[in-house]
Amino acid sequence: MSVKQDHSKRGYTTLLEEEPAMTLQDALAVYLYAWMRDKSLDADHERILDAAVRIIEQEAQKVLAAHSRSDE
Repeated sequence: MSVKQDHSKRGYTTLLEEEPAMTLQDALAVYLYAWMRDKSLDADHERILDAAVRIIEQEAQKVLAAHSRSDE
């Protein structure tokens, strides 16, 4: 999924429907884009932002767990 290519509502919806798997890089791009715009989002954009946040949290938890294991 390439969020960078189309930031329109239609583009986000199309990307989500065609490729539901979002990479960490995609998730960070979506999150950063929403933060930079700092505006209220419609339901489709909110859903994508929520998915991005979940991916970022999951990846962060993996990194923290791996770091904790390496400290033992």
